[in-house]
Formats: sequence, structure tokens, C-alpha cells
Amino acid sequence: MNSKRDDVSISRAELVVLARFSGSKKPSEEELSAELQRLTGEVKSAPGARNALEALAGRGLLVRDPPKKKSQAKAGAPALPYRLTPAGGSALCSAFGLSSAPTWTQVRNEHLPSLGLGLSPGSAAASEARSSVTMTMVRMKLKMPKDSSLTEICDSLLFRKLGFKMSKITLAELRARLLADALDVSEITTAKNVAESAVKSWLATDDATKQSLSAALARDWVSGQVNHWLDGAAPAAVAGGAKVPDSVPLVAVSLDTLADAVHEALPLIGSDGRYGSEKVFVSAVWHGLAKERRVAGMTFDSFKRSLVQAMRAGKVRLARADLIGAMDAKLVSDSEILDNGSTFHFVLEQKNGAQGADRRNHVR
Repeated sequence: MNSKRDDVSISRAELVVLARFSGSKKPSEEELSAELQRLTGEVKSAPGARNALEALAGRGLLVRDPPKKKSQAKAGAPALPYRLTPAGGSALCSAFGLSSAPTWTQVRNEHLPSLGLGLSPGSAAASEARSSVTMTMVRMKLKMPKDSSLTEICDSLLFRKLGFKMSKITLAELRARLLADALDVSEITTAKNVAESAVKSWLATDDATKQSLSAALARDWVSGQVNHWLDGAAPAAVAGGAKVPDSVPLVAVSLDTLADAVHEALPLIGSDGRYGSEKVFVSAVWHGLAKERRVAGMTFDSFKRSLVQAMRAGKVRLARADLIGAMDAKLVSDSEILDNGSTFHFVLEQKNGAQGADRRNHVR
């Protein structure tokens, strides 16, 4: 790409040569060749420098100085006998988008690096980028805000990896969000509130005071729903390691009552507990019924066994998950029912109000 001004076209290498003569100190041929080699990577840059000088002089952007007398010559490599013309200065202004011709030091240290980042020389963005080229490049690469610190960038990457859309979040908020995600709580405030919300939901109580939770746990024990909130957990031992005593009977649920409760619960279960429109995960049905206390006296395992009995009686329809790879692995695992070589994961929702005879055994 060339830098243009009216009918004057300047290549990037020529622009470097032209800028090298902007200022009081003129380069020697050796210095100019070394500069071109550093910027262009061309080893044999001396011929290129001479060609650029002749081309720029031919277009009136540089003018050749008259030869100096021997008495005026300085020790060391002689400076090239060229100087910038007003047209050359205007060409530099046009190429860099500046109001006055920059010196070579400004071009080398400020404007060329800005152009290398795709920024306009002399702009506020270019000035900010010069203060930390490393951070500027990292922010640009990761599409981060221009004022992001390295710590903030790392935090944003962490939140992005965890699926959070917020760009800035405190460590306390991060803890709360991770806990809410693990406990499936939608309302997020503090980690403590998340934990309390989860426990209140599990025990179907309105507050998380010790008294209320203790009462709810006592009710669970009496009704045979010990640890029902643990997916697939068997009834736990009571204090002291004793099992639930035989003198405390579990409340029986008839197959008709269970089937009616299941069919009433199915339409209320959302998409997160389904696969398709008709297949509802067994664990989602259990959680829905347990929350409404429709399965008193049952554990998750006994609920599964009762579902199989209801299926055999033609009261519910069960189905196996075939495309397991496309489903939530935890839902599939929690919902699995093994029965004499058959496997079930879903309760099929009856459509169009079909009841009675249509509740057929459905094995896949």
C-alpha cells in the first residue's frame, strides 16, 4: 500500500527514506542503508536507498545540496547531500495525517509503531498504546477494554471460561455464582443466601432458621423421606447410626394414586427436565412430586420400583434413552431404572388427554 498526496505516490520504504531527512541531522549512506535493512529486512539495502533518494529527488520531495568544500567536511562518514523540500514536508504530513512535518525521531519512535498497530499517528489511542505496547497488543488480541489491567483480563478470561457474561465480578460474587450453579439456584446474592435458598427448596420450608429446618427434617423422617433431596440416595441412618425403626410405618401409595400424581405432574415440568416434547426424565418427575409432597412414604428408589409396577399395570408408559450422547449425562444417570434386563429413563407424557387403556406398557 502506498501513501498518497495529490499526484505524488510514495512507497513505505520511500516514506522511511524521506522521513530520515526530516530534522537537523542528516544520515550517511551507511546509516540510511542500515535503517532500511532494520525496517524492511532486506540485506542488500544500499542500492535500494540510492534508488529511493533519486526517485524522491526526481519528484521534488528532496533536493540535493551543493557539494561542500573540503574545509567544511567533518570527520567520519559523510552525510548524504540531501534535504527535505516544502513539498517533501507536506508529503510527510499527508502520509502520517499530521498538521506539521514530524522529525525522524518522532517517526521512528512514535508514528511507525502506531501504524504497525493500525492506529492513527498522533491520536489519543496511539499515545496510550505507546505507554505499554505489550498490554495494548494483548487487549487487542483478546478484545478487552482499553483500560483493562492484566489481572482484570485474566479474571475476564476465567469468567468467560466458566460461562459468565459479566466482564467484572468480585471474588465473593464468583463464589456465589459457582455455588448457585452447583446447587441449581437461580436467585444469586451471596454464597450464604444461595445455600439457604437451596436448603429451603429441598425441605419445602419458608425460612432457613435452625428451628424451621429441624422441623422439616423431622417431618421427612416421620414420613419416610429421609434425604429425599439426595439424588437416588437410600434412606439415611438416624442419629447414633440406628436405622429407621420398624415401628414407624412408611405411608403406602397406591399405583392408581401414583399414576394420577405422575400424569398431573408431567405437564408442569419444563424443558430442562425433558428430551423432546413427550419424554420426561424420571428424576424430574420425582423432584416435581417430592416438592409438592405427593410421594410421602417413598424414597427415590421405591418411586422407581413403583413406576415399573405402574407400567406393568398399564397405568404409565416408560421409555429408554437411546441417544445418550446428546443428553444431560447427570439426568440420564439419575433417571436410570434397571428392571430384569430392561432399562428406562423417561416417563412418556400422554397427549390429547388419553387415559385408561391408552396407558400401555412402552418398552424400548
